[in-house]
Amino acid sequence: MELNRNLFNGDTRATLFISAQEALNGTVRFIHLPNGRKVTVQIPPDSQAEEVLVLLGYGEIPEPGAAAGHLYLTLMVQPEPGQASLDTDPENLQLEQNLTQAPVTPVYNPLPWMTTPTQRPLFSQEELPRNEAARIPSVYTPVQAKRGLSPLVTLFLIVAIVGGGLSAFGLLRTHSSREIDMQSTAIQMDPANPSLWQAQTATGSQALITVIWAQSQFVVVGDMGTILTSPDGSTWNPQTSSTSQALWGVTSSPSLIVAVGLSGTIVTSPDGKTWTTQNSSTTEDLWSVIWSGSLFVVAGSDGTILTSPDGKTWTPQNSGTSQILDATAWSGSLLVITGDYGTILTSPDGRIWTPQNSGTSALLEDVVWINSQFMSIGAEGTLITSSDGTSWIAQETGTPQTLLGIAWSNGKYIVSGDNGLLMTSPDGYNWSPESSGSLQRLWSITMSQNLFVTVGDNGTILTLPTSSC
Repeated sequence: MELNRNLFNGDTRATLFISAQEALNGTVRFIHLPNGRKVTVQIPPDSQAEEVLVLLGYGEIPEPGAAAGHLYLTLMVQPEPGQASLDTDPENLQLEQNLTQAPVTPVYNPLPWMTTPTQRPLFSQEELPRNEAARIPSVYTPVQAKRGLSPLVTLFLIVAIVGGGLSAFGLLRTHSSREIDMQSTAIQMDPANPSLWQAQTATGSQALITVIWAQSQFVVVGDMGTILTSPDGSTWNPQTSSTSQALWGVTSSPSLIVAVGLSGTIVTSPDGKTWTTQNSSTTEDLWSVIWSGSLFVVAGSDGTILTSPDGKTWTPQNSGTSQILDATAWSGSLLVITGDYGTILTSPDGRIWTPQNSGTSALLEDVVWINSQFMSIGAEGTLITSSDGTSWIAQETGTPQTLLGIAWSNGKYIVSGDNGLLMTSPDGYNWSPESSGSLQRLWSITMSQNLFVTVGDNGTILTLPTSSC
């Protein structure tokens, strides 16, 4: 995504590159913003070049205490899907660095819904693309906004009248918002980077977000309500989840599997095959869930924390924060939740939460308890560790890429991340890159049955026997 901060009051303009096939069929885009926030944008079918998506409140904060501006995403489309090469940016979100400047006269009046204390123009005369000074939006239509949006933040699609031809841009690695044959969206492997990891085949091309071992099987959850199960990591069976919402987190007690997702979605299953929707009593997006031995604990947007002893009756808890809470872990005596802007909360019981100083402002994507310490990973190669959840130490990973999942087995730590990133370490401190053979974002990784399993975008599933480590 190409980011341009030359609007005023924190307003930010960006260019999001999509392929012609994505424009025709629609797609869902997971975007990490430079300020550490995350959002999932649903792009509808029949999108046109230079249509503009407006994310209210997702721009920059111009000064301390001020409200954030808006983020404007201009769609650019490549004319032929063909054999275009992959862009190195996993979101194809290209950035221009330029600070905000003083207000300028708008080309046309602000739309009715843009009701801020200082009426903001959509674009200034200087900011309009060449030969488009006269363009005006013909309609604006609400579309679904996902990752990290609070109820006060709404996404609008401004359909603009556009002239001229399309320019060719690199094809983005992404997943379509509709399920299509895997043969037409084969897992993208890197032929120049051979790997011991084996690509497995599963039905559909949805993003696969989290994988765990539960009830004697691997369980994977993902976009559009996707749930897959496998007894061995090779044969994968799609299950009916009873929801079309994206599922982001999954955990298990000895008798119940719980998955959580967008718009307060919670589904449960005793066996991974039969799923029941539960009432969470919230519409906030839910990103992670953990079982503490006596309590399910869910973390979500706007500081949401929910607890339940049985997966059916859910109670909201006071987190003391409005940050997005992304990940959960349990040590046996302490719960830890991590989130945006380096947020860390701890609790002995899931009810009383204490903020901790993480020493970082990075987005913390995941947290686990491994070998008597908490390990949290996230944006810009961040890794911090703690033996008690209170004092955190930054570790060097040697990569600027976002780290998304972490697992350990057989004396080997493995982290997964953007661009097919895998890194390994014998001790959790000294890290080396390992070839995954894939170019997809790898959202999650787990280990069981002497097998590492990592999952990611476009239905990616990769496995590696621990004996190969």
